[in-house]
Amino acid sequence: MNVNSPPAGPNPRRAPTILDIAEAAGVSKTTVSRVLNGSVGVAPETRTRVRDAISRLGFQVNLAARTLRTSRTSLVGLLVPVISIFGLIVEALDEHLAEHGLGILVTSSRRRDAARDIDAVETLVGRGVDALVLAPSDDRSPELARYLRTLNTPIVLLDREVRGLHSDAVLVDHGPALLAAVRGLAAEGRRSPGLITRDDRTRPARELVAGFRAACAAAGLAPSKCHVAQFVDLDQQAAQAGVDDLLGRKVDAIIATGGLTLTTGILERLTRRGVSVPGQVAVVSWGHVGAEPAETSLPTIAYPVDDVARSTARLIVGRVQGSTAPPRVEVAQTRFVAAGWSVVSPR
Repeated sequence: MNVNSPPAGPNPRRAPTILDIAEAAGVSKTTVSRVLNGSVGVAPETRTRVRDAISRLGFQVNLAARTLRTSRTSLVGLLVPVISIFGLIVEALDEHLAEHGLGILVTSSRRRDAARDIDAVETLVGRGVDALVLAPSDDRSPELARYLRTLNTPIVLLDREVRGLHSDAVLVDHGPALLAAVRGLAAEGRRSPGLITRDDRTRPARELVAGFRAACAAAGLAPSKCHVAQFVDLDQQAAQAGVDDLLGRKVDAIIATGGLTLTTGILERLTRRGVSVPGQVAVVSWGHVGAEPAETSLPTIAYPVDDVARSTARLIVGRVQGSTAPPRVEVAQTRFVAAGWSVVSPR
């Protein structure tokens, strides 16, 4: 044996091929292709072995060639109102789709500009995405509905309802969590709660308001004692205006339905107004399932980020792989987490 012979394996002067990956992983070329295409039916240990070989050899997929060959880009277009608020969902969805060889292109409607929704979707479609995940800023826009009905690209609506559009959807049920929160507040003697949320241009806000009013009724609270403050965006200004509005209506509890920015703004405004928390006014924050206890000591309505991402990915993968089944609707639930982080379920 010549000690100066180069080690076995792909020629370092050329890029590794699928055949090199197959040889390194001890599988067939077909199996490697199935892993790269995100096909089902590959054993987990085999998939791991192929991915390890891909990483070890530095293999890169020629997306341009694949697109010409298969008419697929392996990309999913994602439209959200504001990327920052949807960041956790974007990250979780990207992780789930990556398991099937799919990537995402993300865009936003830029601070809930309804006209931007159509422009953004047109851009994604123009990039040749294989499917769309849409959370438009105004799901009641007739113009958006008409445009989406003309598309042949598979669509999954992310907690939205677009009239006349027959597509898959992942919805979020806030009812049980709101009921648990309102009942918990009522048990502490809070008889006049308030809700701060967005306006009714999107399904989540409509469902939150309806769920809040239903929870108040179920908890035996007078409708005139349950108050709602709605805003275009749930930012610092909304927090200040919402607190001022609700304090003017003599609330003794505030339920926030935005992210950390809204909750922080509410607490800051209450402090500036000289209102003690939870002594005079209790605050229920908005978080996500799996949040660390150190993130807040407040009772929290926790959004099911991973459940939503997993369901969305499952629907998308099915359509990308050619499913022609009737549209499906999957539902995830928010959860109420009391102070001390013990899950409380409505009775």
